[in-house]
Amino acid sequence: MDPDTLMPDSDAEVASNTRHFVVAVDFGTTFSSVAYVGYTHPNQRFRIGFRQVEIVDRYPDHPYGNFTCHDVPTEIWYSQRIAAPLHSDGSAVENELPADDTSSEDDDDNESETEISSEGASEPDVLLNTLGETCKTLKKMRLIEEDIDIIADYLEQLFRHTKKRLIESEGYTDASPVEFVLCIPAIWKAKAARQMQVAMGTAITKSGLGKLQNGSIDNLFLVSEPEAAAACLLASEKTRLETDDTFILLDAGGGTVDAITYTVDKDIPLRLRTEEVVPGGAMCGSSFINERLEDLLISKLKAHAYLEKNGETLSKIINGLVVDFERQGKKKMDLILQDHTAHFTIKIPGLLENKKKRFRDGKMYLTRKEAKKLFKPSLEGVARVMMDQLRMAQQKGRKVKKIILIGGFGQSESLSAYLRDTLEKECGLEDKNIVLESSKIQ
Repeated sequence: MDPDTLMPDSDAEVASNTRHFVVAVDFGTTFSSVAYVGYTHPNQRFRIGFRQVEIVDRYPDHPYGNFTCHDVPTEIWYSQRIAAPLHSDGSAVENELPADDTSSEDDDDNESETEISSEGASEPDVLLNTLGETCKTLKKMRLIEEDIDIIADYLEQLFRHTKKRLIESEGYTDASPVEFVLCIPAIWKAKAARQMQVAMGTAITKSGLGKLQNGSIDNLFLVSEPEAAAACLLASEKTRLETDDTFILLDAGGGTVDAITYTVDKDIPLRLRTEEVVPGGAMCGSSFINERLEDLLISKLKAHAYLEKNGETLSKIINGLVVDFERQGKKKMDLILQDHTAHFTIKIPGLLENKKKRFRDGKMYLTRKEAKKLFKPSLEGVARVMMDQLRMAQQKGRKVKKIILIGGFGQSESLSAYLRDTLEKECGLEDKNIVLESSKIQ
């Protein structure tokens, strides 16, 4: 029998059919995801292992086929009458519209579509400030009352899909108690956390996934992303750490990059303590690579209006190219950065030949130099966060043994190579043995 299998503590537990759930939300800059664990008796909480945690999947109309997808774009599309999550082309939104909500041709003038993304944003108020004009439009259309409603609407749709999956596969009922965990960047201030609490409360109420306790979110727990990642590392036991080892957890995500210093208090079982080092962080994650690609595409394609066919504007074409790049192209480009002779191609149907711009056969060719320009600012930003945290730890008298790189951007081969080069160049002889270890935790 699997030692992680949750067994009932008594016959009374067997008789109970009520499932309890803990639902954890990772509200990301580019993509968001939801994880959960279910159990039938409170005593089982203490035996929940790493392998019991499941991740919500099967988001509707995923644009890249039927393979398992554990995240969804942090984007939302509004019509005059409904809000729903957007994948890349709005197909999921259309399929989630109720039949009686589909407008007739006579209603076309009353329809408005707005795409909202948190790409490049950090705290909720920063995100909402970047969407100022969009918020004004949505208020005029009476689709939202407050700016924060945009985030609440997105979370509502995320929770609706989560509820559907829990009903289908986990025996969720309206009687099932649900606790919520929200992962937030370490650099967020208290105000940002409160804003997300408000949005979460609204989303919980509207989605029907669980209930508020005492009219508020007493059952919501906030945890910093690095702390959540550290707990995951401990549970997976895939990193070799011993008592008194000090390490830096470097969490490189889509928007924020966080760094926090820990020391191992106990090795069996592993227990950590946070050092008296101020956690570091910056907005330099991988989503900014997308933004730089978008700027490059605009500069190269703005004079090619002939691409606009069948209602496809240049803006929409470029947006689709950036989405494809995020899902598939970025990993390929990441790998060629190590190859001095490589080039990168972007397929653009209908693109006419232009030797000066390196357009040929419906493809745009980017040189390795152009690709490096897209990545370089983010690579440098992560390296600064890492070195600042390392120096602060050293000033506190801690000898850092390793740096553990996690997060979606943390899987980047070029980032790992750049950070190793930085450590080699900037560390003194006494720190030459610092190990950079890349973890699969995202």
